[in-house]
Amino acid sequence: MKKETKNPRHWMYGTITYKTWQSIKSRLRQNPYYKNVEICQKWLRFKGFHEDMGNRPSLDYQIDRVDNSKGYCKENCIWVTRSEQMKNRSITVWLTMKGETKCLSDWAKEVGIDHRTITKRIRKHNWSVEKALTTKTPKQRYEQI
Repeated sequence: MKKETKNPRHWMYGTITYKTWQSIKSRLRQNPYYKNVEICQKWLRFKGFHEDMGNRPSLDYQIDRVDNSKGYCKENCIWVTRSEQMKNRSITVWLTMKGETKCLSDWAKEVGIDHRTITKRIRKHNWSVEKALTTKTPKQRYEQI
């Protein structure tokens, strides 16, 4: 006869999905930054979390809160890649040029100018966003010759 254990391991114990759930709970308990962030009652148990979110698609994905002023629940969480998650931070800089809004790092890649150069142009030299994104650097001008 099989002996019952006090704390049997969960059927998905050790999977990346289970570890993500554990990480959420640990973050909320241990990190003072998250002291006011709540987790819905259903997600206090792994089964509830798994019912709502399903399996973590791969190691490339993480859980992200769509609205960082709200807690962890089905309506506010999605699986995203790390680069997508980095755009959902309070320190992300968003720039709009000609009606199109992108984060600073995406604009920098698109126009071929280092993000630090763009930041310096806007903050230190008070350039407009359009001027900061469209004025070629000396290196870019030299490469055209």
